[in-house]
Amino acid sequence: MEQAQRAGRRSTTIQFGLALALLLAVIITIAVHSYVAIDRELTQSALSRRASVSYLAAVVLSEKLERLIDIGTALATRVRFRELVEAGKWAEAARILETVPADFPFIDRVTLNDLEGTMVADVPHAPEVLGKKFQDRDWFQSVMRNGNPYISQIHQSAAHPQTHMFVAAIPIRSDQGKMIGIFVVQVRVESFFNWISGVDVGPGGSIYVVDQRGTLAAHSTLPSQGELIDYSQVPVVKQVLEGKKGVEVAFNPSENEERVVAYEPIPKHGWGVVLGQSSSTVFATRSDTLRLVLVAYCLLLVFVICVVYLAFRIVFERGRAQAVIARSEQQQRRQATLLQLILDGMGDGVIVADTNLRVMLMNPVARNIIGLDPAEPPPENWADVQGRYLPDMVTPIPTERLFLSRALRGERVDDEEMFLRNHRFPDGLWISGSARPILSDDGAQQAVVVWRNITERRRAEQEIRALNKDLESFSYSVSHDLRTPLRAIDGFSNILLERHSGKFDAEAARLLAVVRENTRKMGTMIDDILAFSKVGREAISRSEVDMTKLAQNVADELKSAVDIRQIQIDVALLPPTRGNRAILRQVFVNLLANAIKFTAHRDVARIEVGARIEGAETVYYVRDNGAGFDNRYANKLFGVFQRLHGGDVEGTGIGLAIVKRIITKHGGRVWAEGVENEGATFFFALQTMAAVTDKQGATS
Repeated sequence: MEQAQRAGRRSTTIQFGLALALLLAVIITIAVHSYVAIDRELTQSALSRRASVSYLAAVVLSEKLERLIDIGTALATRVRFRELVEAGKWAEAARILETVPADFPFIDRVTLNDLEGTMVADVPHAPEVLGKKFQDRDWFQSVMRNGNPYISQIHQSAAHPQTHMFVAAIPIRSDQGKMIGIFVVQVRVESFFNWISGVDVGPGGSIYVVDQRGTLAAHSTLPSQGELIDYSQVPVVKQVLEGKKGVEVAFNPSENEERVVAYEPIPKHGWGVVLGQSSSTVFATRSDTLRLVLVAYCLLLVFVICVVYLAFRIVFERGRAQAVIARSEQQQRRQATLLQLILDGMGDGVIVADTNLRVMLMNPVARNIIGLDPAEPPPENWADVQGRYLPDMVTPIPTERLFLSRALRGERVDDEEMFLRNHRFPDGLWISGSARPILSDDGAQQAVVVWRNITERRRAEQEIRALNKDLESFSYSVSHDLRTPLRAIDGFSNILLERHSGKFDAEAARLLAVVRENTRKMGTMIDDILAFSKVGREAISRSEVDMTKLAQNVADELKSAVDIRQIQIDVALLPPTRGNRAILRQVFVNLLANAIKFTAHRDVARIEVGARIEGAETVYYVRDNGAGFDNRYANKLFGVFQRLHGGDVEGTGIGLAIVKRIITKHGGRVWAEGVENEGATFFFALQTMAAVTDKQGATS
């Protein structure tokens, strides 16, 4: 018997040893695979972050280049400007552009070139380059070849002082679409790329931009002036100039180290962005994490060996049956411990309760949110949580329909927000809650609730709103403070004209009159800017507005101010709306005043105000038979200072922007349609009275 027992123990020992060896092999295999997977994931994450930075920098640069082309196109398509160029009046056309360098600080100068490449006018004036031919420049050859706007390569400026620069070349076309000249916007590299030094590329990193031929345009750590540097032979620059993007680790002989290099092309313009950083810096977090993983694996291995040894002792002393039971219990305990560790380590609060609202589980984050002290036992019933721990809970839904109760009824709750306050959080905190119904092992109904603290996110949203408000206040203050110097200019000019008119010849008197007229125009612009800012600052108090009466009153007032003209304004029966009557009146004032202004050349100005119902919206419109506009540029009408007509029509380019802001604050939208010399129609849509009532009822 004893020999049989010893044989049985030897057999058990052999089996146990084999099992131990197999277990260790499995653990080691899993550890190696997981280590490799973690290494690969961390490496990919580090490379992806650098690729994302280079991509975002390329997007920013692409948008800035497109913005530069848009500015050049807007300037080159002015009606009066094109007429002067077509007539060969280059100097007069250039005078229209005199304020461009001041209006756009990153623009160094603008030039006009004829179709032979000769510079015929420029702002500011540089006599040494006037009349010079630029047929050899890439921008001239590209525009003449395909007739499209073009961003040039980096080169030295021809005018003094010589600096690194590039240009946006825009074809100037007549009304018939024929190219009649080239408008060139010259941009100084150091002012255009001042943003690149602010790109966060990490410690010891750098980012640079190259043009179509691989010339260095800007570098975050190198000065922008000096000799032009050719990067075309750098391997990653070759890649990016071929339109390829990627991220890789390469040895840099000039810095004698491995570097992570991410590169992103800008295909439309042939430029590229390259980001570089030492690989030791990039992968520092990965290395630290992998060391911790190795330590954890070693500890896990020691732990497994200890557990196996204890299990062996149990099997050896108590027999196979007791060992199986012990291992089973131990496995359950490990699972429970693992579950508890997972719950304890979560950043979100978790609560599980049954249909009797008995709390089955509550992790530390949830205990902290409701204000429990660490040593305080968890509440036994959810009613205690609502009545005792959350007395100041604020929620847009009734208490009886809170997350847990709803989930126990089988509902799903997704990311609903509520505010609560307790002794641990006296200032309160916002949480986002989700809930799901679940079934226990015995089939009983339970529910799990997950809380996430979103206080910081909401605080960030409030800060953004506050910053927007500060920006509007700043615009208001600056515009308001400009009034005093304007009044001084106008007043002293008037004194000169009235008291010293005998000392001036006719030209001097005319120039003073021009000063006063431009002062008046600037005062009008400041008034419009103040009005625009005021619309953004004012809160909206809503009431029912009779839109027919409102439009008719505005029409009568405006007609009486221009009774020397034949103006016919027909106001149809307009559906009422809910909004702020005072600022909605400004919408009709601006739209009808525009219609009267742009019908000045008509013998009889015909203006129509009407409306139609489209679904849940009322679409109001103002239609005229005036100058109209090119419908291709309709999207520009509602921007600040955007004008499609030259200086022959008065205006500041703010009136329609005010209309858009007012309608947007009312939850509506605006748009326009027009045909040149045939008239225009301006639309704004607001919710119907029924839709507003339904929405308010749903909210309450």
